[in-house]
Amino acid sequence: ENVVFGMGGHLLQIVNRDTQRFAFKASATQRAGKWHDVYKEPKATEFTKSSKRGRLKLIKDGTDYKTVRFEEYGEDLLVTVFENGACLNRQSWDEILASEL
Repeated sequence: ENVVFGMGGHLLQIVNRDTQRFAFKASATQRAGKWHDVYKEPKATEFTKSSKRGRLKLIKDGTDYKTVRFEEYGEDLLVTVFENGACLNRQSWDEILASEL
């Protein structure tokens, strides 16, 4: 099975990733066994927003969750769901709702 993500800007009554508050982005790529950061660094303006770069993980910091570089301290809370076309972590909707996250 394949998963494809995409959205036209004016489809679905002009709903886009900003109104839905989500986006899928790349922050690292592996080539020849070596990791390389993927990021954008636009020219400075009042609206400049540089992207996170490198391999990332999700950690819990007190009551908050933070995305940090993979090398930083903290337990990685992300779980692999799909790998090489196989579903490794199948959960029911009730299990997802009952989880701590």
